[in-house]
Amino acid sequence: MLTKQQAEIFLKKLDPMERVLKYAYEHGEIIVDASKATHLSEEQIVHTHMTHLDYSLENGKNLCIIRHNRYAPAQMHDHEFIELSYVFSGKCHHDFLTGEESNAAKTPLPEHSSSVDMSEGELVIIPPGMAHQIAVYDESVIINILVNRNTFQSVFLQNLPSGNLLYQFFWKMIFSEEESSYLIFKKTDQSQLRDYILQLVMEYLEDAPYGPQVCEHLLGILFLKLMESAKETSLSPHLPKGAEQIAPMILYIQKNYKQLTLEELASEFHYSRANINNVFKKYTGTTIRQYTKKLRLQKAEQLLQNTRFSVEEVAMEVGYNDISYFIEQFKAHYGMTPLQYRKKQ
Repeated sequence: MLTKQQAEIFLKKLDPMERVLKYAYEHGEIIVDASKATHLSEEQIVHTHMTHLDYSLENGKNLCIIRHNRYAPAQMHDHEFIELSYVFSGKCHHDFLTGEESNAAKTPLPEHSSSVDMSEGELVIIPPGMAHQIAVYDESVIINILVNRNTFQSVFLQNLPSGNLLYQFFWKMIFSEEESSYLIFKKTDQSQLRDYILQLVMEYLEDAPYGPQVCEHLLGILFLKLMESAKETSLSPHLPKGAEQIAPMILYIQKNYKQLTLEELASEFHYSRANINNVFKKYTGTTIRQYTKKLRLQKAEQLLQNTRFSVEEVAMEVGYNDISYFIEQFKAHYGMTPLQYRKKQ
């Protein structure tokens, strides 16, 4: 097994192709294919479409991990798979085409585009079909994790409950044709995320008999850690106002659901009472009241299963002051009273 030090040396080392690219860049030339030393002008660089087959992301291969070529010209492209691009060291620059322009790259970039400068420790998830390009003109290390679309879906479903609202929101942002967006995760616990990425790279490079399965599990853990840092997530700026606040809003509700009022939430996120409910429902498919109620009942279910609390204590613990109303709501949701539910366990 590679050590962390060996893996880091491998990632930072310039390979022969990159040395050719670096030499050309320093002398004002553009090389698209270093193996053929093909020199092209910027006007000749075209938009390309990449498929699962281009990276063998079919026939049992679920992911591909590559280090982005340094000193290569930025090339506008889109792909069928999901890409996680992580700044392992240094920095990079991303350009994204949005809306109708996403399938017709132009030079210079059209109006419907956005640019993002990313620094060490930050990660972006790029959905299928979104045209983008990345520029790295120094010795920064950018790790691109290419994930088969079906694998991405199964890993999410395996590790997150189907009713998890945060999952549903990210799923819509990544796969909805109407709202598809790239997601940027700011550096929160940089060292922890770096360790998970490095471990994933080490397992991938080792190419052991059960390496693909190990990588898949590590990828699942990585997604869960990204969900935890959702409050530090940014969405692409072309989305309608409000989308970028949904993840922080969900986390705020999860933390304060016991006594949370709509007025308090609206004040916290600078909305009117009516508008915040409309925005929340647009991006989650449920109202704030419905979601808060669901959280309370789910927590009550856990307490009934795992504690000796009385029904009255359970009700108070999840924010119900009226015991009769709590029993009524619980029965409507689970088809039995709290006591009946506990006896069934």
